Amino acid sequence: MVMPGDHEPGASTPHTDGMAMPPEWAPHERCVMAWPARASLWGGLLDQAKADHAEIARAISR
Repeated sequence: MVMPGDHEPGASTPHTDGMAMPPEWAPHERCVMAWPARASLWGGLLDQAKADHAEIARAISR
């Protein structure tokens, strides 16, 4: 029995669906980042994590 959201074995793969994981140096059009916002995850490092993420975003935008 196939449940909703399940796939038949062999029905498709990420590759056959046209997906790929390019190398990090390949040109790309966009980048998805998750902004550090939860102190419960970052604790005392939250401010530094925000600064580091901002620096990375600036570097990507160049």
